[in-house]
Amino acid sequence: MTTRTVRNGLIGAAVSAALTVAALAAPAQAETARGHGHAATQRAMDAQVAAGAPGSLGQARDEHGTWNGAAGVADLRTERPRKAADRFRIGSITKAFVSTVLLQLEAEGELDLDDTVEHWLPGVVQGNGNDGSKITVRQLLNHTSGIFNYTTDPAMVHELTDGFLKHRYDTST
Repeated sequence: MTTRTVRNGLIGAAVSAALTVAALAAPAQAETARGHGHAATQRAMDAQVAAGAPGSLGQARDEHGTWNGAAGVADLRTERPRKAADRFRIGSITKAFVSTVLLQLEAEGELDLDDTVEHWLPGVVQGNGNDGSKITVRQLLNHTSGIFNYTTDPAMVHELTDGFLKHRYDTST
């Protein structure tokens, strides 16, 4: 498989995932609330494949457990189907996922962008000069919270550039 094929496959998967989350998060949430599982999410993933995306993966975690779904193919050359157990690295595009969900929640009146981090994540942001009671959701979204930007750390820059192949499967929490 060439670098171009891998890159195109990753771009297709990322776009498909972003569209699925953005377009159908609310209907899937409503269906789950009625006790019908994640059928709407699966239909959305199937629709993305029908519209031309090579494949799609989805995962939802809530008080009922973890649901995994898949649609389409994982490999365009071999046409291996996507499996619900497949994993993917999402990297920097997580900002689009998180901001989409937060803006939807704000539109639904579930949170306010001026809520503090401490309100939603008590005790998570503290130390190193950070105070979650003074940082808002809005500041997190527009990157003005003052929390350290790990991508400016020389060791991280090395891992993302020169050390990428050695560290590409590392997990950071």
